[in-house]
This record gives sequence, C-alpha cells and structure tokens, in this order.
Amino acid sequence: MVTKYCYIFLLFIFYEAMPQNSSHELEVVLNSGLGSKSEISSIEGVHPVQSNHLPAFSIGLDYRYRLKKCMYLSAGFSMGMNGTNTKTTYPIKELSANYPFNQVVLKNKEYVFLLSIPIKFEYQIKKIKQTTYGLQSGVKLNYSLMPGSYGMGHNFFTPNGDQVTAFEQSSYLNNNGLPWISLQLGGSIRWRIKNSGPIRAGISADISFSKVVEGTYSVNIPGRLDTYGNFSNTLSSLNLVLGYGLNGRIKHPPKVSVAKKAPE
Repeated sequence: MVTKYCYIFLLFIFYEAMPQNSSHELEVVLNSGLGSKSEISSIEGVHPVQSNHLPAFSIGLDYRYRLKKCMYLSAGFSMGMNGTNTKTTYPIKELSANYPFNQVVLKNKEYVFLLSIPIKFEYQIKKIKQTTYGLQSGVKLNYSLMPGSYGMGHNFFTPNGDQVTAFEQSSYLNNNGLPWISLQLGGSIRWRIKNSGPIRAGISADISFSKVVEGTYSVNIPGRLDTYGNFSNTLSSLNLVLGYGLNGRIKHPPKVSVAKKAPE
C-alpha cells in the first residue's frame, strides 16, 4: 500500500514537470544514516540469530535544473557504502570452563560499496525570503562493486585442542551481478546565504525492493543440534542529507555612493 502511494506521488511530480525556466546549479551532496536490517530465515535449529542496523554513507555530485518556478530536476553520480550483518549470543562456557564469560555476542558484518546514479524531482512547497522548503521524489540506479562470494566466522577451541567454528556466514553482495533500482523520497530546507552557495539540509529514504545481499549462516554448539538458515538485505536506508551548491550564489548590486556637492 505504501509503495502504491509512493509511485502515485512520483507520477504526479512527472506530470507537473513541464519546462519553463533554465537556471541550473551543481550541488555536492552528503548522505549519512542507517541501513536496513537483514531478513533472517531459519531452516533448522532453534538457536536465535538476529540482525542490526549498520551505518550507510554516500557522497555525490548532482546537477540541478529548474523546469519551472517551483519544480527542479536533478541527476548526478554518487559513491556510497551500506552494510549487512548477523549476530547471535553464544554459550561459550559450554566449550570450556576456562573462558571467563558464560556467553559472548558474536557478530558477522560485511560492507557493500556502491556506485549510483540518482534522478530526482524537487517540488518547492513554500518559500520565505531566502529559505525554501521542498519535497523530493525519484529513483536511483545502483551497482555493487563487490563481485564474488564473501565469508567470515568465529572459531574457538575446546580443552582437547579441537577447533569449533561457532558462528559463520557466507554471502553474495552484488544482486547477482546486476544493477538495481531504488525509490527515493525526502524533504529538505534550502538556505541562500550572502557570498556563499546555497546550503540544503533534510532527510531522505532510499527504498529498495531487491535482495541485493543473499547468504547463509550457521551456529555450531557441540552437543546441540546445529542451527542454520538464510539471510538477505535490500540495502535500503534512512539518511540525513547535507548539500552545498557550487554556483548560484546570491548577487547583490554594488552600493552606489552619491557625492554631495559643496556649497558655493
């Protein structure tokens, strides 16, 4: 239902975007936030495995073009990072009484480096002097720079010297080598400051429906049934946005001084 209304809003933006003016600017854009949790699907065993949010970050350059008085189109290029993880609480004391803790939290996490091409429309809903409030909607074409499969795990030793692979995962981090499209929705405030480029701050949601990350996990506790299953992550994220315009500075007319004529 949410997805349906998102696309309706995007179609409305396209409908409203009829060219009228021709001003433009370049904008450096920073995004920093939290990525989506991995979806855990257990196949066998009962030992619990969870996932946490990991940091997401990107930096890019957008070209903004004014289509009409309250409508902008922007397209650009960005490089970013997002992550995926699994974690479990492991009863390490069952391996050996020599370990100082009864339980330890084991985490497997991997980061995905991305190249993206965002295309967005911005609708300015209100302007007060040099401050503008806007809504953004668009799509982003993404590609993962992580070919092949990746794996990591945690190993411990028993008093007999036997190695136990307690918790491990193996994953593919590239959407099967294919690019994917994510939906972008957000809002921001833009300030135009004297002798400086415009500054923008806001919040943005990057919503993906593709299982970009897919993998398997396993938990091995000697004397118990092994636990294993699958996990996946769409690499969606919720971000704070900061932008700085490289041109489009406010130009103020020079002050004109009028010389007073001396009395005769």
